[in-house]
Amino acid sequence: MKIKKQYEKHPHKKTLALPGVTHIFRPWINVRLINGERKTLYFKALIDSGSDYTIFPADAGRVIGIDIETGPTVEIFGITGDKIGGYFHDIILDVGGYRGKIRGCFVDVSPLKGLGILGTFGFFDRFKVTLNHNKGKIFLEPYDDSD
Repeated sequence: MKIKKQYEKHPHKKTLALPGVTHIFRPWINVRLINGERKTLYFKALIDSGSDYTIFPADAGRVIGIDIETGPTVEIFGITGDKIGGYFHDIILDVGGYRGKIRGCFVDVSPLKGLGILGTFGFFDRFKVTLNHNKGKIFLEPYDDSD
């Protein structure tokens, strides 16, 4: 099963560094977080090959019934070097109709309100990912678990 998505177009503030750039295109996709039979949440997430983990806001986990602080912990360091704490929980991630169990990381960080990050563990280890920035296309193909 191959999944094809489009990059999203977002306004870009004019800067001296990139004076002619008025928009930027980002690889955002819609996903669904599932925890049990009826606990689901539709979500927007950024495909980010620089992220070690697949990360969601703690509030999203709470909405689908996860007791966030009971999960195994990890320290995450961002581009600024600041550290935040994360909690891992097993969830089902639905991407374009493909569902798979992942270990997602949930964090209490305000910049993530309503958005997720699809990183190495939980996303890139589940999908062959092709990002064609020039054409604004995202191609995803689940890995065959039998390989």
